This record gives sequence, structure tokens and C-alpha cells, in this order.
Amino acid sequence: MIAINLRGVWNCMKYELRQMRTQGSGAIVNCSSIGGLIGLPGRAVYHAAKHGVIGLTKSAALEYASRGISINAVCPGTIDTPMVSAMLAKEADAMKEILRDQPIGRLGRPEEIAVSGTGRMRNIIEEMKHARSCSLWSAGYPLRGA
Repeated sequence: MIAINLRGVWNCMKYELRQMRTQGSGAIVNCSSIGGLIGLPGRAVYHAAKHGVIGLTKSAALEYASRGISINAVCPGTIDTPMVSAMLAKEADAMKEILRDQPIGRLGRPEEIAVSGTGRMRNIIEEMKHARSCSLWSAGYPLRGA
């Protein structure tokens, strides 16, 4: 879990930042999770990894802002993925609780978060990618359907 969800982001940033330092600017948008902003019982390792992504994002953003590189993170809510489906299959009662907390009354869809997606979330991600022209340098943005 840590290897993919935290170290994977760190490895990507290592090479992204190498290129961006060479070109003199850039923007990185990391993917954390609403789990990076909260904690829930039974999910300590996942939440630790996603909190780590936010910490890495904030620290790197402060380090690289003066070089014209902005670094932000999106924090999607509960998305209908194989991992979530497997979790919900084991904990059927959890689905009711999760849906109760979803403003749109359903799980999010992967395409609603992806840059190739459409709508408000794509606009937020695009705005982050162009943040070097404004004061948006480091933040974790919750993306929950509304």
C-alpha cells in the first residue's frame, strides 16, 4: 500500500521535478484521497499513505515555488474502483454509511476524477496545472460530488 500510494508518487515527482528544473517551470498535480484528510478505523495504512502524499506535496511545493514549479494534490472522495468494491463486498453495511456521506448519493466514477474526464473536477485539475501564474502553490483539494 505504501509502495504504490506514497512511494509511487515520490518516484514520479523525482523525475517530473528533474525535467521541470531543467525547463525552469512546471506544475504537478498529485492524487491523494479524502483518506489523506481524515482517518477511519481499519484503514490506517491507506490513510497513512494518503496523508503522506499531502505532506510530500506541501513540502515539495514550498521547496520548489521559487523555481516556478507549483505542486498541488486532489483528494477524491469514495470512487467506484475495484479496491472500493472489494472493501464493500466484505462490509455490506459500510455501503449505506458511505452513500449517506456522498452529496451526489452515489459513489464517484473514475472518469469524473481523471484529467480526461469532464465537468467541474477536470476544471479544478486544469486550474492547478496552470497555477504557476497565480498564488495556488500548495494545497490538497477534496473532490466530492456536489
